[in-house]
Amino acid sequence: MTEMLFKTAHLLAYTYLVVFYYLAINRRINFPTAMNLFILGQIPVFIGTVLLADVFGREFDPTRMLSMLVGTVLLVAGCATANRVLSFEPRREFKSYMDRPAVFDLHGGVYLWLVILMGIIACIVGQVFVSAIGYNMPLALLDTYLATGSRAETAIVYGTLRTWTLRHPERYVAPGYTSQFIIVLLPLVFYLLYSRVLVLKRIPDKILAFVFLLACIYFGTVRGIRGHVVLFTITFLTLTSQKYGPLGKLIGSSHSRLPLLTAILAGGSYVMFTLLGRLGATTASSVWDVFSTMIAELFNRVVFVTAYAQLRAMEYLHTLPLGWGRGWVQSLSGVLPGSAPNLSGEIYRMVFGGGYGSGPVDIWSSIWLEFGWLGTILVPFVLGFLLQWFSILSLRGGKTVSRSVILFVSSFSLMQVHEPIALFNSGFITLMIYYWLARIVKHFEQRANIERHVPRTEPYPGPREMVV
Repeated sequence: MTEMLFKTAHLLAYTYLVVFYYLAINRRINFPTAMNLFILGQIPVFIGTVLLADVFGREFDPTRMLSMLVGTVLLVAGCATANRVLSFEPRREFKSYMDRPAVFDLHGGVYLWLVILMGIIACIVGQVFVSAIGYNMPLALLDTYLATGSRAETAIVYGTLRTWTLRHPERYVAPGYTSQFIIVLLPLVFYLLYSRVLVLKRIPDKILAFVFLLACIYFGTVRGIRGHVVLFTITFLTLTSQKYGPLGKLIGSSHSRLPLLTAILAGGSYVMFTLLGRLGATTASSVWDVFSTMIAELFNRVVFVTAYAQLRAMEYLHTLPLGWGRGWVQSLSGVLPGSAPNLSGEIYRMVFGGGYGSGPVDIWSSIWLEFGWLGTILVPFVLGFLLQWFSILSLRGGKTVSRSVILFVSSFSLMQVHEPIALFNSGFITLMIYYWLARIVKHFEQRANIERHVPRTEPYPGPREMVV
């Protein structure tokens, strides 16, 4: 079989599998559930892997392709099993979910102040982090460009600052903990406050939401990482979509300009980092050249860079003994303060020939490193079941604004999962802790209101009966 036939067979099989999932398992639901987002995120990686693989030139490229295909088959099988076990009827239950109006639960009181306080704390933590690393990427790039007028100089500054904290780890203070505040909780605060803008339409709420929007953009771009601001923007625009978001009936005929403003600010940040940083040394001058170069760079980043890194990583992973889960357990030590084993750093140096950077393994490489073919068969099935289980629970239950927003954002965080530690790094664990904290606060707040206004004649409802 020639290389072209081998690749074509894999592409056709994968395409059939995705279509089968969409039509037969998902029943044409376009809502961004955890399972839908995970499948969607894997498509460009698989395409890039097939296009870049050297089937007969590199020993382990075919293994990488086949493990992704087999893993996806089992992932879809796990999803179908969850549907059957939980008696989930996708189209009917999704329609019921979208037809139900979202109950607004952010009128005021202790819970609202908890949301605002969380945003303030996140901003304080972010500013401490910025002071520790000692630079602000957007300001540094603009200052350099205004002083020199050279995009080549800004590219040097961009590259130097991006590796500064890796060269000086003593200045890189608790980045994982900091990210939970400025990348996870701060945007969540903005999303929740935006729902107040939609419902109450008060000037103070609009000002407060705008302040937190600026904070999200500022802290999300302070190190020049474009992915943070891209994910924030996509999440917010999807959340506020009447067609694809959970708050469609709450939004109704509101004509808020905040989503458009968010897209402009975030898009401007992305363009600036791309032109002055990533593409600073290019000769593109006309608007069309700049636009086409940016699109090509984005396509290369999404489709080819990750796929290439994982193909090369597979060569390295094959030299390591199977971890049988020890690596996953060991990686969880990264949650604790102090240094942790840095496999991603080793892979980056192996793939790109040295330097400072991060090249984490994806879900398929991680499974292979720990369990080999046995894990490729078992783990994706369990993962597919759990992702669909979470998706089903998100569509069932109470539909208050807080619950809908938190679970919606959590689905986007699960899109990035590749090993247990990723549940912490992507913010899923943080969001779940916040979710249960919100339930407790709202329970006691409602209990206090009952005591204040109504004589107690019946037992108070337990926490399990309350919905956020």
